[in-house]
Amino acid sequence: MAEPFSFSDVKSAILFFMHRECMSGGRVEFSQSTFFDEIKCFPRNYIHIALAQLVKEDLIDRVTVPLTPDPSSGRGQKVAERAWYEIREPGIHLVNNLEPEDKDLIIARLELQAEASSSVVVPASDRVVTLDHNSSDYKEAVSSLEKVIQEFRKDHHLDNELGHEKGALLKALEGGRELLDDTTINLRIGTALIVEPLKRIIEKYDQVLVGALAATALGLIAKLLGLG
Repeated sequence: MAEPFSFSDVKSAILFFMHRECMSGGRVEFSQSTFFDEIKCFPRNYIHIALAQLVKEDLIDRVTVPLTPDPSSGRGQKVAERAWYEIREPGIHLVNNLEPEDKDLIIARLELQAEASSSVVVPASDRVVTLDHNSSDYKEAVSSLEKVIQEFRKDHHLDNELGHEKGALLKALEGGRELLDDTTINLRIGTALIVEPLKRIIEKYDQVLVGALAATALGLIAKLLGLG
């Protein structure tokens, strides 16, 4: 079934939201996590891709500032970087020239965020989900989770930032990955070992590769487990 929206819709919503915030005297700098929190009517991976396209089209800027290097991490090695987005004049001009019906559609979508398909609901019971290892949903979710684990394990920039928490998160994800080898999974355990660690990684590192991979994996895992 075709998606009910396009990347053009996502980009328009992002620009409209930035423009509205700026014009109301609110924030002028926006982290990627801000868009995830405030524009829940679109999946996170769509927002991530749309932001990259808007930067490429010179409608918004992505500003990065290296965080203070940790001396123990080696000379010249960055722990991470702080990044945010700012709307540019061409982006403001585009929003000002949107057709009234397009603005109405964007506003309607932003007002219906409670029904966003990207939201993840924590299970209230010990429900068990059957896993079909031959389904495309299963294969995509497992592959995406494995990419997160691989990137999270090898990115030593995060060692000093998270400390022992990184090891705990990594072990949880690895344990969750093993659970997916079974034919069933308990939702409470799956949430604790997969969903919550992924959300923590997104919260801390939405501006680097592992954060983007985790956002994609979270959407696929939520779909697989029926949490979306």
